[in-house]
Formats: sequence, structure tokens, C-alpha cells
Amino acid sequence: MPTRTFQFLALFTLFSLLAGNSAGQRVGLVLSGGGARGMAHIGVMKALEENNIPIDYIAGTSAGAIVACMYAMGFSPDQMDSIVHTEDFYNWANGIIDENYLYYFRKKEENASWISLKFSLDSVISTSLPTSIVSSVPYDYSLMENTAGPIAKADYNFDSLFVPFRCVAADIENKQTVIFREGDLARAVRASSAYPFYFKPVLFDGKLLYDGGMYNNFPADVMLNEFQPDLIIGSNAAGTNTPTSEGNVISQIRAMMTTPTSFSVLCENGILIESSTDRFGLFDFSKITELITEGYNSAQKEIERIKFNTTRRVDKKELDARRQAYRNSFPHYSSTIL
Repeated sequence: MPTRTFQFLALFTLFSLLAGNSAGQRVGLVLSGGGARGMAHIGVMKALEENNIPIDYIAGTSAGAIVACMYAMGFSPDQMDSIVHTEDFYNWANGIIDENYLYYFRKKEENASWISLKFSLDSVISTSLPTSIVSSVPYDYSLMENTAGPIAKADYNFDSLFVPFRCVAADIENKQTVIFREGDLARAVRASSAYPFYFKPVLFDGKLLYDGGMYNNFPADVMLNEFQPDLIIGSNAAGTNTPTSEGNVISQIRAMMTTPTSFSVLCENGILIESSTDRFGLFDFSKITELITEGYNSAQKEIERIKFNTTRRVDKKELDARRQAYRNSFPHYSSTIL
């Protein structure tokens, strides 16, 4: 065989193998917790989609679970940006109940007695503390209403959403992480984002579940074990924890209950995008625009490295068309936010 022909066949084989690897390359995106700071993830996703970077799997904790869930339900980053800027989103993030329904939530139960005294079983020994600072009612109703269509279509299997999705919560009694793969999508996200003393915990299978960030604020290990992607892109928007102080009881309790998280993407060519969010309050949802911009700019700093490691591309117009078709196929349900 002539040398030139042999070289041509060798190059053809090499390019064919590279093309095959490119076509088969799968990318997982991992989103950290961080309260309001987690809205920076939306900016990260905007930058990825502008550069046609695929997101084949998604996993998140706490605020990252909220953003990841919206993406898994078929919302584009631009649509998510619009959603988190609504008054409804602000209200449920801050536990504000619509005045039109306030009467029903605050109405006292009918009781013929003149005086009613309530005691907890352990009240003789210790004082009962409230389990949350804000009401979770608006959040609970919003999640139930807006996840109904997607999870019904997926037959309660998180792998069958628009993008396969995972989130984690903390089982504080058994000191372990709970991974949600199926079932009630609203309950999974609600449990993952039940920040101690901000929102009430969630009762699931007889266990009280709190914010997943307590034991795993960056579920890259879950992404790797559940989906085995070829590449993991991580977005860390958690910032620095509030310093423990003598006057801040919540910070003391959280410090005792929380396990430090390693923000590592856990794969050889993985990439971590770190947004600088320390200047934003953990529960300050009035700075969402600035947070999204911070996430976008942080992703742009890493975009060339991401492109180098991510050989596969997804056309944005085609992606948006698939999203629209997916969302149009939901069983009928009403929505006040989306």
C-alpha cells in the first residue's frame, strides 16, 4: 500500500474516532447551594448556552436545586431570569402571603372554649423554639403547582424530565445525605432547600429532612455516581458562610450541624466556575440582577477552557424548539408564576 494512502487512512480513522467521541460526549452541570446567591447559576447557564455548550444532566443542592429543577423542567436561562424577577418569586422566597389569601391562612379554628392553653410535651424541661423564621406556605404551593405538569409527564421519574435531574437533602437524625431520583418533584426540591430555621423541614418517609447543603453543598459525587458524564462543569455560588458569633444563635446551631463541603468536580478534565458572592446577603433576594450578572461574568472567564474540553456543541435554536415542544406536551395545569 502506498505511504500516502496509508497516511490518509490513518488520519481518516483518527478523525472518525474523534467525531465519535464528540458525538457521544455527555456533560453534567452541578450547582451549589447558597440561598439568594444561588441565582448566580442562571448567569452561568446563560453563558454556557450562548456558547452552545450542552447540559445533558443536572444536579443541585438547596438554591442550586431550585435553579436546576427549573432547567430540568424545560425553562431556558432567559425564562428563568424572568421568573426570578417576578413579585411572586420574591414573595415565596421571603414567606410573604398574598393579601387576598391571608385571611384563610391566619383564620383561627372555631372553638367553643373560653380559654385555650397549649404545651409541648417537653415544655416543663425546655422552651419550644419556632422551626422557621418565614412561612413556607407560598413556597410550598408554588412548587406543587408549577412542578405538576412536568413530573406527571415524566411519570415521577427524574430521568424522564427535559434534562435528567438530581437533588439532595439532609437526614439529620441519621446524619446522612438523601438523594432524590424519583417521586414528588416539589417535595424533593422543597426538602433540598429547607434551610434550617428559615423554612420548616420536610417530613419524608418518616424522616425530617433539611437543606441538602448541610452535608453536601456541591453534589458532584452524586452527578458522577448517578450519570457517569464525560465532563462535569461545576458552579459554586455559595460564598463564605456567616461567621459564628455569640449573638447569632442560628449560625451557632448551623455550625454544629453542618459538614464542610469540598468544591471539587471529581473528574480529570472537569471545570469549576466560582462566582464571587460574598458581597451579597444569603437571603437578600433584592439583588438578583447583580447576582445573575456575576454568574455570567464568572462563566465567561472560564469559557475558552470549557470549549477546549467540551468538543460537542448544541445549536441554541434547535434546543429552544425542543424545549417549547416539551413544555407544550404537559398535561393541562394552571400556574400563577410561570
